[in-house]
Amino acid sequence: MTERSASSALRWLRHQLRCWDKGDRVTRTKMLDEFIERHAHETGPQLEKYYGNGASLFLTRISAWLKLTYVESIALDKQLNAISIFLSAANGTRYLAEFVDFGGLLSILDLLSIKEIDEQDKCSALKLLLQIAHAGRFYKELICSFNGMQVTVGLLEQANFPHTRLLVYDVFLVLGSGNPKYSNKVQAEIIAMISTRNIHALRLGMQAIRRLVCSSTHMHVIQSSSRSHTHNNLLQLIDKTIPLLGSPDFEVQYEAFELIQSMCMTKSASVGVYIVESLYKLLIKSSHELDRNVQLHLLMEKENEASPVDIAQATAAKILYQSLHRLFENEEVREAIMTEKYFRAILSTIANDGHYESRQHAANLFETLTTLDMDKAFALTQVLAGDELLYLLCENPQRDLESKHLDALRLLGKAEG
Repeated sequence: MTERSASSALRWLRHQLRCWDKGDRVTRTKMLDEFIERHAHETGPQLEKYYGNGASLFLTRISAWLKLTYVESIALDKQLNAISIFLSAANGTRYLAEFVDFGGLLSILDLLSIKEIDEQDKCSALKLLLQIAHAGRFYKELICSFNGMQVTVGLLEQANFPHTRLLVYDVFLVLGSGNPKYSNKVQAEIIAMISTRNIHALRLGMQAIRRLVCSSTHMHVIQSSSRSHTHNNLLQLIDKTIPLLGSPDFEVQYEAFELIQSMCMTKSASVGVYIVESLYKLLIKSSHELDRNVQLHLLMEKENEASPVDIAQATAAKILYQSLHRLFENEEVREAIMTEKYFRAILSTIANDGHYESRQHAANLFETLTTLDMDKAFALTQVLAGDELLYLLCENPQRDLESKHLDALRLLGKAEG
C-alpha cells in the first residue's frame, strides 16, 4: 500500500462511502472485489491509515448490506470475504466488536440455518464464526447464547462437502473448550447428535466428543456426584455409543471403540461400573441392545459378514481386556467384573465358535483376568464350568474345544440370559 496523507485518505474515504451509498448491486460488488484484492492480509492500523481512521464506516456499510441481502445470496461470498479481512486483521479487535454489536453474528448464524444458501457460502460463514469464537470466552458464550450449537449441528447433518464437516468439527472443539458456562451444553448437543442416521455426522460427532470429554486431564478430574451435568453427560454418551460397537460401518465401529476405551480412563467409580455393566450386556449377546441405526445397517449387510451382535460382542471383549489393568485400579469396578454373572458371559463368549474374533478376545480377557486375580478367577471358573474345563482353559484359553465343552459353556450364557 502506498503512503497516503491524512487529508488524501479522508477524501478517499468520503469518495468510497459516497459511491457505496449511491451504488447499485453491480457497483457494490465491484467495490468489494477491489477491497478484497487491495487489503487482504493487512493489519487493523494499515486499514485505518488507508481509510483515514474511518475503516469502521466501510465495515458498517458492508454489515448492513449483508443483513439486507444474505437471504437472497447477493454477492454473499464477497461480503463474507470482505468482513473476514476486517475480523482477521492484526490489532483489529475493534472491528470484531463493531461487527457483533451491529448484529453481524446473528446474521451469520441465521444464514447457516437457511437450507437454500449455497454450501460454499456457508463454509465462508463458518470461517467467520470460527474467527469470532477464537476471539475469546465472551464471544464463545455469545455464540452459544444465540443457539450457535444447534445451528452448527443442523448444518453438519445436512452438509455434502467434507470441508464443511471439518469446519463444523472445528466449531465444536472451539466452543467446547475454554467455555465453562456452556461446555456441558455443548457436549450435550454433540451427544444428542450421536443418534443421527447420517454416518458422516455421526463419525465427526464421536471424534469431537472424544476430544472434549475424554482428554486425560478431563477424565482424571471427573469424580463428581451423579447429580453433576458432566456425570450425566457421560452416562448418556455411554448409552448412545455402546450399541454402535456393533455397527457394520467399520469407521463408526472404530470411533465407538475409541470413545468407550477412552472413557475407561475415568477415575469415577460410578462411570467405570456403568461402562463395565454396559459391555456385559453385549457379551451376553442381547440383540435388543443394538441401536436402531445398526438395525438399519442390517439392510446393507452381506451374507458372509458377521452379524452386528457378534461384532459388538467381540468389540466389548476387546475393550475389556485392553483396558483391564486401568479398570482394576478402581476397587468398585474390579468387584463388578469379578462376579459369577460376568464370568458366565465371558465363558459363553469363548464358546462362540461362529465368530472367531469373539472367541479370541474373550479368551484374551479370561487370560488377563487370571493374571490379575488368579485365585478368584480360578474359583469362579471352577464353580461355573467344573475342573476339566478349568484345566483346559487355564492351560490355553485359545485352544479349540471339543463340542461337549462348547455346549457346556454355551449353556452358561443361556442360563444367564
